[in-house]
Amino acid sequence: MDHLPNNLPQDLSKDLKLKRDFQVINRALRVLSACTQAVIRAVDEETLLQTLCQLITEEAAYRMAWVGYVCHDKTKTVQPIVWAGYEAEYLKTVNITWANTPRGQGPTGRAIRSRQPIACQNMLEDPNFAPWRETAQQRGYQSSLVIPLFDAREVFGTLNIPVLSL
Repeated sequence: MDHLPNNLPQDLSKDLKLKRDFQVINRALRVLSACTQAVIRAVDEETLLQTLCQLITEEAAYRMAWVGYVCHDKTKTVQPIVWAGYEAEYLKTVNITWANTPRGQGPTGRAIRSRQPIACQNMLEDPNFAPWRETAQQRGYQSSLVIPLFDAREVFGTLNIPVLSL
């Protein structure tokens, strides 16, 4: 054993981290390529969005992905349009808005208003996520990524990817 280097456990740990990082990057590139092909082949918007959600759940192995449309009604509702993966009535219970109210302060409402992607790193501790915390916890979600969807003038919706706790 004298011939083994002292830093072997550190080297193995670094190698495992590099391997995981490489797998994540490869998975992301595969999904990006598949999404590009879906855009090229799209026949209508709803079918495209459904396909993107399916790619995110099937190829990228996220538990759920969904798209919500921005409504210009009195309460500024975000209406879920398509989803894929494990939904289990989640979208019927979340009641998301983009208004400047407590139910509009979550990642979806903020992404719409700011026109920027929003990541909620820890739903369990983020005070802005309080209205949905219990529902999300029941499904094992811990964080989420919300990407605003644009047309030529404005945000028309969001792509939402809740992420399971590790």
